[in-house]
Amino acid sequence: MQTIDVVKQFQKEGYQRAVVNGLYVDVLLQFKEACTYVVVVFDCNHLNNLTLEKYESIMRAIRSSIYSYEFNQIHTLHVLCTNEPNQTKELIGAFGEHWIVDLKEQRLLIYENQLADFSDAKQIIERTLSETEEDIIEQKRQEKIKYIKENICTIGLVLINIIIFLLVEITGSTMNTEHMVECGALSMDRIGEKFWQYRLFSSMFLHFGIEHLGSNLLMLAVMGSYIEKRMGRKAFLAMYFGAGIIGNIASLYYYINSGMSNVVTAGASGAVFGMIGALLYLIIKNRGRLAGLSYGQIAVILLLSYYQGLVDTQVNMVAHYAGFVGGFILSIILGFLNLSERKA
Repeated sequence: MQTIDVVKQFQKEGYQRAVVNGLYVDVLLQFKEACTYVVVVFDCNHLNNLTLEKYESIMRAIRSSIYSYEFNQIHTLHVLCTNEPNQTKELIGAFGEHWIVDLKEQRLLIYENQLADFSDAKQIIERTLSETEEDIIEQKRQEKIKYIKENICTIGLVLINIIIFLLVEITGSTMNTEHMVECGALSMDRIGEKFWQYRLFSSMFLHFGIEHLGSNLLMLAVMGSYIEKRMGRKAFLAMYFGAGIIGNIASLYYYINSGMSNVVTAGASGAVFGMIGALLYLIIKNRGRLAGLSYGQIAVILLLSYYQGLVDTQVNMVAHYAGFVGGFILSIILGFLNLSERKA
């Protein structure tokens, strides 16, 4: 039995996991009627030399963060998970309510001077402690299945990009511009040919070299799973491909009007930056409370992209910016049309 098993059980029972600046500390939120129940889980096995002073300092920081939000009436419980409950017992002298979970003996310890019950936390912890090894294995298997189902589009896009990259590499080279054009890259001097429009779509799955592929797929894997779960599959795919095509169209007009008819572009950058726009929309929609994301993180990604464009003139910044704007606008439209399957 590990601390993470306790945390996952709370999440399974409907608690939301908040992001805190600290390792081995999890903050779980439950909103019930006019109250907000906060369960703070400490992994004492990894918090070495956790003195009462250090423990109180961590709790003050967490409490300050929680109260910075305009939640309704807040109730807080601190759950100390450890293999050595005797070494942790002195910590319950700190302010607030404390329970100890003995992971080694798989038992919940509630001392006389502590709260005997807290929403449904006691039942959740006891269910976790009563699980057998077979139950845990089955639960992890179900979690993997659930993850694949919730992220099927993101996983599919990543695999398709990798397969296409390998096929292009085998049949020629992803660094060979002429071969990339033959495979469907967006080439300015091919505009006007019969059915050339398909390149606006096909070029999204082509990448110049492994570094180009890796950087785009990394962002796709991280942000894609986030957005897909919050927007739903249909809205996610509509936003992703829509932003990619918008980025390619913007690039097309920019290079043609600039007289650069020999330019060849490819990559999922427009679609990837469309996801950044979608994340910004979700953060604004949820008033900055989208778990794990903030305006600052979005700004850092955009600044890094801008810096990349300054040091590498080969980066198609037009597709980046147009894709970002396109993803943001499409997310607003999709939200207005109520096409998202889930709430963020």
